[in-house]
This record gives sequence, structure tokens and C-alpha cells, in this order.
Amino acid sequence: MNVRNATNLFCCVLVVAIIVIGGCVANRSAVVYQHNAAEFDQEIARVDDWYSLSMSELYQMMLTTNFLSRGGLLESQVVKGIIDSLVVDTLCGLKASQVRLEDHYSESRLYKLRLRNTLIKGFFEEAVYRQVTVDSQEVYDAMEKSPELFMVDDYVFLYHIFIVPEHFKRGPDSLHYRSLTDEQLEQEVRDWAYKIREMIVVPDSFTVVAGEYSHDADTQPNGGMIGWATRGEYYDPFDSLAFSMQPGDISEPYRDKDGWHIIYVEDRVPAGLMPLDRFWWAAEANVRTMQTNVLGAAIMDSLKNEINLDFNENILDKHMYYLDRKEWAAVLNGLDTISVNDIRGLEEKYRGKYKVESTTAEMKKEMLREVAERFIIVQAARKYKVDTLPSMIAEEQSLRYHYCKGLVIKGMFDPGWEPDESMVKFYFDQRIEDYTVEKPMTLQHIIVPDKATGEFLRDQANSGLDFLELAEEYYPGEKHLRRQLADLGQIGPGEMSEEFYHAALMTPVGEVSAPVKTKYGYHVIKVLERREAVPYSEARRSIIGHLKREHVVEVKEAFRDSIYAEFDAWVVEEPNPIHLRPYPDRELKKYRDKEE
Repeated sequence: MNVRNATNLFCCVLVVAIIVIGGCVANRSAVVYQHNAAEFDQEIARVDDWYSLSMSELYQMMLTTNFLSRGGLLESQVVKGIIDSLVVDTLCGLKASQVRLEDHYSESRLYKLRLRNTLIKGFFEEAVYRQVTVDSQEVYDAMEKSPELFMVDDYVFLYHIFIVPEHFKRGPDSLHYRSLTDEQLEQEVRDWAYKIREMIVVPDSFTVVAGEYSHDADTQPNGGMIGWATRGEYYDPFDSLAFSMQPGDISEPYRDKDGWHIIYVEDRVPAGLMPLDRFWWAAEANVRTMQTNVLGAAIMDSLKNEINLDFNENILDKHMYYLDRKEWAAVLNGLDTISVNDIRGLEEKYRGKYKVESTTAEMKKEMLREVAERFIIVQAARKYKVDTLPSMIAEEQSLRYHYCKGLVIKGMFDPGWEPDESMVKFYFDQRIEDYTVEKPMTLQHIIVPDKATGEFLRDQANSGLDFLELAEEYYPGEKHLRRQLADLGQIGPGEMSEEFYHAALMTPVGEVSAPVKTKYGYHVIKVLERREAVPYSEARRSIIGHLKREHVVEVKEAFRDSIYAEFDAWVVEEPNPIHLRPYPDRELKKYRDKEE
């Protein structure tokens, strides 16, 4: 092959390489938008054959988050962090199945406490709430017998339209509204609120206008309906205005700290006996509550009679806080063990109740009987097979998974870590230039022939005249060089005479010195900035904070790398950036509606 051919081949290869590399770079730097998200189906994370994540899937997830709530670009590094957190969380969930919760006392105890509470709630749901039915006659009878239980405060049934200035900066005309000053935007929003009020010709049209124009995400889908409200639920002027209106009234627009409001009062109930035609649901709920309370109390009385405790006599006379938390204190009905930890939280209550320094054996037995009242409900729940209900089984599995996963996630943190003194000092010494200042002052000056002229220029500068403009007029030498000569920039010791430097040190930042004499004449000096060296004693606290933050990152990254290796996980190093619209516009339905 001759030299010419070799050169041509090299050029061809180089061109191909540039195209390939350029294509790769372009692909990495491509931005994922809503309209092109489906094009990015490349895999960005994988764990063996059971977990995979594509860029388009990640984009769909981002639509439900608050990342960049005002819209914008998630850079590649941020996207990588999001992917890592998703994959690590998934792997922690997988690793949770390997954890034996019973080997971890604190987490196991919390799990059992929450499981007991779940069973107690499930028992009362099955044995009490589901057993109570209320008919209409019972409601009338209860109201006649105990009318005081059916009294209500002043109520209004409300609708409102809410107009938020910031919303306009995210809407279709956002460029226009973002170009306005705060005063201009406020005026346009005010005019818009009054225009909306003019659209409401009759009360029936309020819900139509609210459904179209209100910015309240909670009430807008229901035509602005808030529902029944009593005094004090909302802050003024909303509250006082609503209760000054009569049914059918529609307020004029008014402004509060959140935005503009228009209120419509559809109905009103004065304080007194609740009208059943409008508050039947509340009256029925009152009767249901009374009946469940009666039935629940009867069941609890029956269960308390079933309590049979076998006490651990060895711990009853001992100081509660000297006992091992895990020590058994009593066994209930030969089935459930109550530990010292279960009654320890009652110690101060009983000391206060009996005014003693430490509870006696009889007091501890009383404490155990109090705790046993909850344990006996759990036993009843098991007796009635509440724990075998699908919902209870699912809840138990969810609770166990929660605490097991929490134990795995603990490996991501090292909360007690503190850098030792040698680490802090090493950091300070390695970055000593960040804490020392070679040129601590930024100065400007004007040289004048006599002290009187210097005093005059100082007065002029202190009255508000620009110092460099004064220099341009009074500094000696070529006029086009005067500003440059007057602006000294940053200076340090030894760069100016001792008299000059000392005068600058004594002058407060932002002020002009009295005339100071050197061999060149008199100087007036303006101090623009002064930076001081930071001694180790002062820098130490911030360095410790920095090292702790670094350690947090290091521990998290080490945990991530370890769990990735354990499960043979792969995650892309340079994902595509993601562009997100403002949060209110992210729902897919809105995109589809716009595209249609």
C-alpha cells in the first residue's frame, strides 16, 4: 500500500469515527420531551432477568413527581441520581426477604405493636361497627330523648372560585405573563377576576364558570363546591365574608394572601337543632356512635373479666429503670407475654398518680392489668379469626416487609460518624489557601496635591458622587488613564506604603478615608471590600460539617455499589436529560387532549 492510499484510508476511518462518536454524543445529549418520550425505549437499568427500566418508563414516572414543579430540564447527573435511587430502593425491597425480623429487638417490637393495633382495629370493625345498624325511627327517638347531642353551629354550604396569579405564568400565555412586573400582573389578574364575576349572571351558572376557570385543583372538578363549613374553618376574610352572606348570594372578587376569591353561598343553617332534611347523615352518625359505644363498652367489660395474669414475682419489687427491657413481666391467659418494656411507659404516670419515687409491686400489677386490656382484645381478635381475614393478612405482610426493608436501608446511613481532629486539621492544611487571604482589601484611591483638596473630594464622595468619576476629574496624569490608575483592585501588605495601608485598614468598608500623606502626595482611599483570614478555630465547625456531608455521600455510594454487585445490577452512566412541563400540566390526559 502506498503512502497516498494509506493516507486516504486513514482519513476515511477518521471520518467514520467522527460520525460514530458524534452520533453517540448526540444521543447522550438528546433531551427527552413529552412528544418524543416513546422514542427512548433504550434500557437504562437492569437486574438479572426480573427487573428492567427504560428511559420512556422513567419519563412516565417523572410526570407524577414534584421535580422542577415550574418546569425545566433535569440534567443527566440528576437523572442518574433518580435512576440509582429507584434501583437501590427496588433492591432493598428484594433484600428485605432475607431479613429475619425477630433477630432485631427494636424493629420487631415496633412491628408487633403496630400489628396489635391493626388487630384491635379489625376486631372492633368486625365485632362492633359491622354489628350496628341504624333505622330512621332510632334517629328520631334519640333526637327526642337527647336533643343536646344533635345541636350544630352556624353552617353555610359554599362554592368558590380561586384565581392564583402564579397560575398565569404556567399557562398558554406564560411568556406574556412572565414578562410583566408584579404590579402589572396583579392588575391583569384583578381585571380577570372581575371579568369572571361578570360571567356569573345567575347562581346556577356559578358551578359552570368555576369548573372552567377556578384554579383550585380540589374543588374545580366539582364546580367549585367546598360543601358545608362552620365558623373558624377558614381564615378571614373568607370566613367572615361567607357568614355575612345569605343563600343565593355571590360575593364580589376579593384578594387575600393566596389570590383572588369569589364565594357563592348556596344554603345556610343557623346554630341550633340540626335540620334532619339537610343533616340526616350527621344525625345518623351520632346515633351509630352512641350504639357502637354501648356495644363496645359491653364487649370490653366481658373481655376484662377474662384477664388472667401470671406475674413474674422476681421483678415486681425492683426499680423499673434498672430492669432489662426484654424481661418478661407477666403472661396473659397462658398465651401472650407482656414484657417490662410494655409497661415501662406507664411508670411516670403511676408515680405521679400515687406520688411515689418508684412503683411498688401492687402498682406494677395494676400497670400490667392496664396493658393486658389491649392484649386481651388481640386474643379476642384471634379467637374470632380476625387475623385470618385477607385484609389482615395483607396488612401483616405489609408491616413485616416495611420493617425488614427499613433494616436493609439502615446500611445506607452511618448517623453516629464524626471526623476525628486529625482529619479536620488535615483538611484545613490541604486547603490553607481557602482560609488565608494574601490580598485582603479591594481599594480605589485619588492622589491630590494638598489635604484641603483631599477633604473636599472625601465630602463629595460621601455625598453620593461616583468615586471613579471624581478620579477621572482630579487624579493627576493623562485623563484617559485616570480611572485605571485610581482602581487599585485587590492589594495586600507591602504593595503600598505603610501609611497608606494602615489608613485603608482603619476605614470601614464602603467608606472613604481622611486624606493620608505619602511621598506621592495626599490620598483619599475608598474601601470596596475587606476579606479576613479564617483561623483553624473558626474554620473547624464548617469543616466538620463538610466532612460529615462527604461521609454521607460516600456511605450511600458504597451501599449502592455493594447492593448492585450483590444482585448483578447494571445502570446507565450517562442517561439522557429529561425536560418536564410545569407540574399542573404533566397529566397524560391533558397531553392527549391537547394532541387530539
